[in-house]
Amino acid sequence: MRKSIKIWMGVGAFILTGTATARAGEQSPLDLATDVDAQRLTIEQAAQFKAELINAWAQGGEGGEGGEGGEGGINPETVGDDPAEYAIALQVIAAHFDAGLAAYAGGEREAGAQMFAHGHSEIYAIMDELFKKLGVTTLGSRLEAAVAAAADGKPLSEIERHVEDVRNALHDAGLRGPQASSPPRLRAHILGELIERAAAQYAVLQGDTTLEPYLDGLGFTIAARREAETVLPSLRKSDKLAADALSNALQLLQQVYPGLKRPAKASVSESQLLVAASRARLSVSAYR
Repeated sequence: MRKSIKIWMGVGAFILTGTATARAGEQSPLDLATDVDAQRLTIEQAAQFKAELINAWAQGGEGGEGGEGGEGGINPETVGDDPAEYAIALQVIAAHFDAGLAAYAGGEREAGAQMFAHGHSEIYAIMDELFKKLGVTTLGSRLEAAVAAAADGKPLSEIERHVEDVRNALHDAGLRGPQASSPPRLRAHILGELIERAAAQYAVLQGDTTLEPYLDGLGFTIAARREAETVLPSLRKSDKLAADALSNALQLLQQVYPGLKRPAKASVSESQLLVAASRARLSVSAYR
């Protein structure tokens, strides 16, 4: 593989010493707040969560590169036994490729290639041995092929084919991992996770005007919207309050991450989004 690609993949090496030794079984700050009625969560409470979200969840991001607020929480020691954690890890890879494709299609080719590479280095690399044990044989090569094609500036149509190959490999990897007793409930839980990660990323964005952290949040939002297409119709029938909480948070995320172009003026405050994300995440925290 080209030297430049190896350098990009090294950007996520912090995860090997950071989240690779993540605290097994530790909950996110929002999990620790399960005694708070989601319908009574206040702006003040959400603001209190902000620092914890950044400090506790950004540890799995890119350290000195400005930090990422939504990518922590993947523990290689437990991910192979936890259907939720395993599925979320695959979603984080997918989110990077969603964001990378959006960037590439919008003319930000280098940023797109780097997002692809981060999907490899920040998640796949630390799960490589687990994937081998599970018989996931194509994902790594397809991730690398996508990175190489983007780094070489291949036509968009070719990049789209590579991304589709990655998505197919991720689907296969999902079938080989630990299986949930209730897949629909698991998918609702994952949707809440993706929303929380996008919201945590928005907190990071307040102090960073560069494209990369915005792309991370955009990727989580795209992945969440895709998941919502399957989750929300059935959830509205079984748990309308949870469905409403998730829908509300998604609507705010759409305003925060409308596309590749970052809004010039924020229409949603940090606290407002954190409140909505907290309610959404708490509403499905037991769905796994």
